Amino acid sequence: MNVDIKDKMNLLKTTKSKQDITNAILELASKRKQVIYGAQSTNIQLPRHLRSKTRDYDILTKKAEQSAKELVKKLNKEYGNEFKVVQAIHKKTFKVKDKKGKTIADYTQTTKKPKSKLILGVRYAELEYQKKKAMKTLKNEASRFRHDKDRETLRRIKSGERAFNW
Repeated sequence: MNVDIKDKMNLLKTTKSKQDITNAILELASKRKQVIYGAQSTNIQLPRHLRSKTRDYDILTKKAEQSAKELVKKLNKEYGNEFKVVQAIHKKTFKVKDKKGKTIADYTQTTKKPKSKLILGVRYAELEYQKKKAMKTLKNEASRFRHDKDRETLRRIKSGERAFNW
């Protein structure tokens, strides 16, 4: 078999896998009434030209560890023993990582969910929540490592607001 054809087949297989993983995350979030926040939430509410590149999903839920384990169980059933749950730095956050160590989802435990919008059957934190969260981080010197990212998030949201008179 030609090397180029092998590469193309592997790329198609990888792309299908990524979409299947995304679908599993969104299906579980919808079923459990979890709220997606962070870059994925911001991106789905903004026009394409204002979206940022992101891979992982940030999810708010009442049972973070249980939700992360449920996703891992579902993905491992499909892909073999490729995924695991890892405790994050924050004690109420659990990461789902692949065998390469890449985070695909962060589940954070919360008792109070933010206002959200239902988009294609999945709940996403409203942009107002994203703005408040970014502003809070920018005021916190200990979160200095996130400041550039949060300034960029605010810039993108404000551009969307101006363009569409939100």
